[in-house]
Amino acid sequence: MSSLEEVTVNNFDDEVLKAENPVIVIYWKKDCYHCQKFQETLNEALEKYGDQAKFLRFDIQDEEDREFALRSGVRSVPTTKIFYAGVLIGDIIGNISKEKVLDQIVEILESKEETIKSCTVIEAYL
Repeated sequence: MSSLEEVTVNNFDDEVLKAENPVIVIYWKKDCYHCQKFQETLNEALEKYGDQAKFLRFDIQDEEDREFALRSGVRSVPTTKIFYAGVLIGDIIGNISKEKVLDQIVEILESKEETIKSCTVIEAYL
């Protein structure tokens, strides 16, 4: 079984926003009880969907990473965000049931192309 790789503010652009395939990022904190419980669900998701998406962990322990997470709209942990082609295409808030998480991941991954085609990236206006 593979494990979740770490991502930080320093490599977020390269690992997440510039990735060609979908990227699932879990924002978490090591001493967060709900984050630890959610880890089990993510490990199962990684086993099932690791060939369709890259799974990364973003630890908010350091102040710089925590501030980046807040600027990115993360208000609680665990929070999972799913990116494709540099665009946020879905998120999952909290330690919800394993079945709901897996169902949401499948739904988001299956509709990724449609989601991208139905929005305009803000950078297009810059």
